[in-house]
Amino acid sequence: MEINTTRFGVLNITEDEIVYFPEGLVGFRDVKRYIVIPHGNANSPFSWFQSVDEGHLAFVIIEPQVFCYGYEVKISRDTLQPIELDDISLAKIYVIVVVGERPDDMTANLLGPLVINREKNIGMQVVQNTDKYHTRHKIIDELKRMEAR
Repeated sequence: MEINTTRFGVLNITEDEIVYFPEGLVGFRDVKRYIVIPHGNANSPFSWFQSVDEGHLAFVIIEPQVFCYGYEVKISRDTLQPIELDDISLAKIYVIVVVGERPDDMTANLLGPLVINREKNIGMQVVQNTDKYHTRHKIIDELKRMEAR
């Protein structure tokens, strides 16, 4: 299957690469199909979350454990039901990154992680009910905290 994207041009993908988000993402409820594209070289912790249906829509994502020690998603089994997942530990977790003009300005939305059932390629964005995380968590600050440990 071919998809036309603004950032990557025409991509050839297979159906099993597509992650389906039945409820879409916050602010993008009608966009439900995405693929994860590694960013640059194999050493980069970042990936792209590219919409299959909206070629202009792509987000930078990262696994939060890479930069935030002890990050955890606390949600109930009932909340995970739409993505056919019983245990959050079996999920692939990403957070959306906002890249500023300077690398030090880069933030991640730790409050609204993307939770993906790896076996079925079904996902959801979960809005956590906690004051421990927020939508603009500075990545560089978290990396400094990790180095100090």
